[in-house]
Amino acid sequence: MKPIISLTLVFLMYLTPGFSQQKPEQMIDSLIAIGKSHLGRPDSLEVYANRIYELSDEYKYKDGKAFGAKMLGISAFYQAAYDQSITRYRESLDLYRE
Repeated sequence: MKPIISLTLVFLMYLTPGFSQQKPEQMIDSLIAIGKSHLGRPDSLEVYANRIYELSDEYKYKDGKAFGAKMLGISAFYQAAYDQSITRYRESLDLYRE
């Protein structure tokens, strides 16, 4: 149920004129700020992290993609998917080093 609410919020953000007129980096940074508030909720965090990761990849925003990968690693850790968590953390670290 929570992922549905989160997806609805993300969809509504795109319908809001002020949000949709932002530059891609600003939009992604806004999603990052919202995603940080979901750190204790791995399902919601995963929804935001995936969106951040995908948008950052689409717009070639390396810092956003690195942060999205890190958030996916945190979400995987909370869900006890430790191998996936380590993979995402390493990906994030490599992106930050570039």
